[in-house]
Amino acid sequence: MTPFLKNVAERIYSEHPGAMDQVAVVFNNWRSGLFLQKQFTNMEGRTFFLPHIIRMDDFISQLSQLQIIPHEFLLFELFKVHCQQSQTSGENAELPKFEEFMSMAEMMVNDFSEMDLYCVDARQLFGNLHDIKQIGEWDIEGQPLTPFQKRYLQFYKTLYVYYSQFREQLRTQGHAYTGMAYREVAEHFDSMIDKLPYKHIYFVGFNVLSRCEYTIIRSCVNQGIGTLITDGDSYYYNDPSQEAGMFLRRNHETFPEIGDYEDHFTQGPKTITTVNCPTDILQAKYAAKLLEDTAHQSSDTDKTIESTALVLADEELLLPVLNSLPASIQKANVTMGFSFELSGIHSLALKLFSLYMRAHGVQFYHQDVVDLLSDHIISQLLDNAKLRAQVISQFYHDKVIYADRDAIGHLTGSIDLSTIAFLLDGVDGQPDLFLSCCQKLIQTIYDKGIFSKDDHKMAELAAFLKIINYLTELQKQYHIVNDLRTLQKIYTRIARHHSITFIGDPLQGLQVLGMLETRNLDFDTVILLSTNEGVLPAGRNDNTLIPYNLKMGFGMPTHTEKDAVYAYHFYRLLQRAKNVYLLYNSESESMGKGEPSRFILQIRSELAKRYPNIAIREQNLSIPPTSSVQATVEPPAQLTHNETLNNRLAALAEHGLTPTSINKYIACPRLFLYEDILRIRQKDTLEDDMNESDVGTCVHSVLEYAFSHNADGTPFDKPHPITADNLKAHLSNVENILKDVLQNKILKGRSPEGRNHFLTSVAQTQIEHFLQKEIQHLEDGQEVTIIDVERNLSHTLDIPTGDRTLTVKVYGIADRIDMTDGTIRIIDYKTGKVDSSDLSMTDDILNVEEPHNDNSGNGSSSFSVLQAIANKTKKDTSKWLQVMTYAWLYNRKNSHNRPVVAGIYPLRDLDADLLFAEYDGSTVIDNNLFSRFQVILTDILTHIFDQNNTFEPQRHINNEPNKKCEYCPFASSCLKI
Repeated sequence: MTPFLKNVAERIYSEHPGAMDQVAVVFNNWRSGLFLQKQFTNMEGRTFFLPHIIRMDDFISQLSQLQIIPHEFLLFELFKVHCQQSQTSGENAELPKFEEFMSMAEMMVNDFSEMDLYCVDARQLFGNLHDIKQIGEWDIEGQPLTPFQKRYLQFYKTLYVYYSQFREQLRTQGHAYTGMAYREVAEHFDSMIDKLPYKHIYFVGFNVLSRCEYTIIRSCVNQGIGTLITDGDSYYYNDPSQEAGMFLRRNHETFPEIGDYEDHFTQGPKTITTVNCPTDILQAKYAAKLLEDTAHQSSDTDKTIESTALVLADEELLLPVLNSLPASIQKANVTMGFSFELSGIHSLALKLFSLYMRAHGVQFYHQDVVDLLSDHIISQLLDNAKLRAQVISQFYHDKVIYADRDAIGHLTGSIDLSTIAFLLDGVDGQPDLFLSCCQKLIQTIYDKGIFSKDDHKMAELAAFLKIINYLTELQKQYHIVNDLRTLQKIYTRIARHHSITFIGDPLQGLQVLGMLETRNLDFDTVILLSTNEGVLPAGRNDNTLIPYNLKMGFGMPTHTEKDAVYAYHFYRLLQRAKNVYLLYNSESESMGKGEPSRFILQIRSELAKRYPNIAIREQNLSIPPTSSVQATVEPPAQLTHNETLNNRLAALAEHGLTPTSINKYIACPRLFLYEDILRIRQKDTLEDDMNESDVGTCVHSVLEYAFSHNADGTPFDKPHPITADNLKAHLSNVENILKDVLQNKILKGRSPEGRNHFLTSVAQTQIEHFLQKEIQHLEDGQEVTIIDVERNLSHTLDIPTGDRTLTVKVYGIADRIDMTDGTIRIIDYKTGKVDSSDLSMTDDILNVEEPHNDNSGNGSSSFSVLQAIANKTKKDTSKWLQVMTYAWLYNRKNSHNRPVVAGIYPLRDLDADLLFAEYDGSTVIDNNLFSRFQVILTDILTHIFDQNNTFEPQRHINNEPNKKCEYCPFASSCLKI
């Protein structure tokens, strides 16, 4: 079939063969003009000047005395009117804020423009709107209106004032919004006709006409210098029930020369295939397969692809589609452009906004610094791709929440940050400084030449510069934006509506289009994605102040008319195509809720019955179902010891194990394997608020200071007796000591308020109560000598591992070692919950027998015994093993003949005293128990380093699922190695 624009070209040439340069062709979009030019150039053997091809907006701009200014400038102009109204009303003492008015201004400008496009009597419409709102607020009981209701009605009462003053303000400046410019031309068009530089004007491809467009085109036609050419099909034009032909039928009443459309659907075979896709990604992948099949089935691939359209009803699928294009597609033209929001430079801009908006002066939030330094553009500027890992490691190691430029330089080490140092100077929340910073960043990127070999990246950078310059001009003219949050909102809106034009020949290769870009164009093959209800048609959009009934009464378009526009574009796109593929997403969580468009249902129920030459096919794509873990996962293979694992075990033995890591192994060998042997760790996080661990750090640090320093702050030699007076001095100074600990170790830029203040108070209470009890003991006659605080303890054991003996280090840090009444006490502070029963052990418990398999590495050892204790008695053996390990380590390194006890101070329980580790009712650890404990420890270490150890996960306790597995970070991979 002959394309619509080819017919248009032939008709215009036949009617003006010698005067084409005096003809204008007006379209509703610029792409139609490009394709019309192509049709003219294909007229072989004819020589002529091309006609003037322009868009309707450009045609209006040529005639109007007013300049249409960008939308953001309009918002600021309307805000000026809003400020005047607020001052006039006298109700608000403070000046209005632009960011609060911005969303309302968007609606008002859009409504004003639409009203003018349809030549609505604004006074009457807003009067009716106020009456409707007043009726809605009427109280049947006659109660007076609340202040809020009064302000609400007053706003609607003054809408006409906003409208008229806004228009007058723009007119004075020689400016206008789109609808205002159209209305001015339409109302004075008869006086402008004689000034037109064209002898004839063709208005091509228009379907729905606003009242202004209708007036202009009708005047041209009546004067004999204008012609309206429309495209349609008798299928939807002749059937009054078909919404696709609604506007063509309406236009025919005024322009009788249009109509009498061909029945394109009867001309030749046509195949329409509907494809049910469960995901958006599958739509993109299947569209790529269709393109590849189409290319391979043709002898002239280039020509076939040029006559193929890939149409995106949901333009958010652009990136998945572009990434899925087959290699056989050498050229593709994206008519909608590439959304600036998807560009890397936009992502960097948002990171800068976040960096400065969350800064405390020149102190920057750690996550924002990490995001900035890990940005790929910044990495290129610094020529360091590994900066992210280094910065994250240092931030988390030092627990830095906020850092200034110098601190960031320290954290990055030897890496030179001078190239981007200006970004870390801060902007003090000032929009002007932020814009200047962005301009300097753009210049730096350009000077460094990191985009010089990538035309598309250079286009992104140019687009960013255009937006920043645009914002700079806005700020220069209006000076309304006073904070970064408002600037970010304006920037985000501009970025959302800004696209980057792809470089290339727009008439060659595959055409990737949005739905509106298909106007007037025809293709042999059409692949339409996202043919879902709610996407095609788009559904209702209530972003307006004018209700449905009022719009309908004043002749303004409602969602009904907008749906008819989509219906027209849909059927017009299909009417000349030979092969059509309609893909839709059946996923219920997706846009459209998984429902196919009603247009697909109409095709199945109406079009297929009327046209036997049209084959309707249906395809259903599916993703193989994912079965449950229990049904699909095979029993785990036994872990085998290879050279890598043995080397890791040897390194662990040399580095050493703490009581914490030993207890982890007893709780779950598989978790121990992942974290301590393979060194697989969860991603570190830094929280804005303190946690329980931070409380423990505060308490331990303050008590370490109190039991190692004199009242004047000088450290005393150890061993050293402690006195009540010394502790009283520290007790009176706890708040200051705690503040120093918080600043140097904990807060690191965090706010001391809120939850942090609460947790600090908890720590201070625990410290003060503990010191008060210690003072009371001393005043009651107890004598205590501090041997050491925060004492590093270590010892090695020779562990047999099959064919060799491995020397394993065991180490730990004892919070406090002291002596009282001739007894050495190994003391650990706990700010969490402590149950005294967990510190008692009996010979009967340790002799619990456990079934075993010696070949598995899980034999009947002390490890199995301790697991049995936890499983059968539900005792937590970890605290007993921890303090016993500290006592054993101390005893191995220090010669003495004194009795030893080990215990825990449960600081959370303000009334509790020191809880001692017991064995068979005795708290004293004698040499026999030390020997027994060394056997226990040796058995556990032998179990860990056994060459047959398979590190089985502890997934069940007492034949019930281990609840801790639900929170384990390795739960999903626990069954696999």
